[in-house]
Amino acid sequence: MGTIIEGKDEDVWEILKGAHEIMKKYVNRVYTIIHIDDRKGKVNAIKDKKKSIENLLKENN
Repeated sequence: MGTIIEGKDEDVWEILKGAHEIMKKYVNRVYTIIHIDDRKGKVNAIKDKKKSIENLLKENN
């Protein structure tokens, strides 16, 4: 399971902190793991990845 977030650093940190804080309201323990892939010059990576996968699926059908 996982969620991918892409955006400006300050926006992403705000979302991560908010999600963590919300979970703390409902449970006694929250365990959050964050992977960061910070790549200069790469924009819309999520859309590009989706398009790449769709193209691969078309080629293999």
